[in-house]
Amino acid sequence: MSIEDGIILKGSRIVIPKCLTKEYLNKLHEGHQGIIKCQLRAKSCIFWNGINQEIEMMVRKCSVCQEYGNSLPSETLQPHEIPVRPWQFVTTDLFTLDGREYLLVADVYSKYPIVKQLPQQATSSAVIRLLKEIFSEQGTPERLLSDNGPQYNSAIFVEFARDWNFQHVTSSPRYPQSNGFIERQVQTVKNTMKKAKRDNIGVNKALQCLRATPLDSHLPSPAELLLGRKIQTNIPTRIRNQSPQKDDIYQRLQTRQDDQKKYFDDKHATNLPPLHKGQEVRIQNQETGRWDRGKITNRRPEPRSYEVETSSGYTLRRNRRHIKPTQERDSMEQNRQHASDRHNDVHDQQNAQTEQTQSKPDTPSNHHQPYTTRSGRTIKKPERYDM
Repeated sequence: MSIEDGIILKGSRIVIPKCLTKEYLNKLHEGHQGIIKCQLRAKSCIFWNGINQEIEMMVRKCSVCQEYGNSLPSETLQPHEIPVRPWQFVTTDLFTLDGREYLLVADVYSKYPIVKQLPQQATSSAVIRLLKEIFSEQGTPERLLSDNGPQYNSAIFVEFARDWNFQHVTSSPRYPQSNGFIERQVQTVKNTMKKAKRDNIGVNKALQCLRATPLDSHLPSPAELLLGRKIQTNIPTRIRNQSPQKDDIYQRLQTRQDDQKKYFDDKHATNLPPLHKGQEVRIQNQETGRWDRGKITNRRPEPRSYEVETSSGYTLRRNRRHIKPTQERDSMEQNRQHASDRHNDVHDQQNAQTEQTQSKPDTPSNHHQPYTTRSGRTIKKPERYDM
């Protein structure tokens, strides 16, 4: 301590009397700096006993500093519970890509993503409809985790969870990190779809590759974890049946199929003889039930399947059950010729009538004179009363 010009000093710092400490506290904090900065400023010029504690208390009680304070630091990671089986816990979220809304559902155990496009109005009802489709295929999970979006935070979604018997858990509003797994899934799926569209390859094919890629060097692909088998992709893959009961299952399926065949054959069916190329047949019209003329042009490699040329010149593929042989005398070509002749006869008759109308006959009997058509047929008009 020292005195200089009547001022008490502590080193180079002025000692402030107790009655003025509150005033100088306010002066130190006029810039609304933090605790450390205010203490450093005081340390360079003024002093009194307990100044650092009073500065800290004043800053903590400042409403302006509390209103505009920094965000709190990140907390330690708190992972979700790992399920013990596939499709036990699933997460869901919505995302937008190229102006379209999509629903993403991902299995926490296998990381298997399922993507569905939503209609233009991404309502809670639309989300529920797609979730029902997914759950009908994969089964109902025990727990569904989502955010607090309006599609998930509605009365009908609560009813949906109650009706389908699953627990609906929502993350903290405005804090996507609390459901970090689905956020990462959204990022991965969106990037995959963007790259697929940019490279002009199918989005579904790109997602198939994503599902078939192992999670790491020690974990299999999401498809294997969820489905229990590999899936065939654009890369040749040897897929084995790993079920320990595969032989017994195969034998039971074979026996079941044989029993069904025997029951059906005994009650309803008989084998029809095969048909050969060029054979005249009739084919059944499935809409009218009529049997139209046709001719066998080819036998398909598929069982009991033939290609048939119709009288109109079209080629149809039909099953043997809808084809029956015909022993009619006139062939399909003859029918076509007769149809053509009838057409020519009608045309010639119309021309003859036009010529007779334009020329006046010499005698009344000229009206009934026979004439020959272009095809060689002789036409004799019927005698009618002259009106």
